Amino acid sequence: MIKVVTDTVERIEISYVCPSHHEFSRIFVAGVTVPPTWDCPRCGKLARLTGSDPSTGAPHPEPDEVDEGGRTPWDILMERRTIADLDKELSARARSLRADPPATDEDRDWAEDRLAA
Repeated sequence: MIKVVTDTVERIEISYVCPSHHEFSRIFVAGVTVPPTWDCPRCGKLARLTGSDPSTGAPHPEPDEVDEGGRTPWDILMERRTIADLDKELSARARSLRADPPATDEDRDWAEDRLAA
């Protein structure tokens, strides 16, 4: 049985522009707090809101903190771990590989190359 939903939520389209002048938009439910910045899908830099707030007509406020570079996977990792934590993880993984060698020759060659480095 197919159920057709006719009750829809009002939505608004919000535009952003990054320092590299890439413009894009996102759809939000009307009435929610819109993020003042969004990572650019093309270059990863932090984009700012453009135009004005559709609900009030007032210009969007400037963000408190602007990071022009965007976050890399390394940045995200370093928010959760320290170098000491990563050293412990790497040492534990190396010990486990030495104690329980891989089953196939291909896996063994790969592990030996990594452990030798």
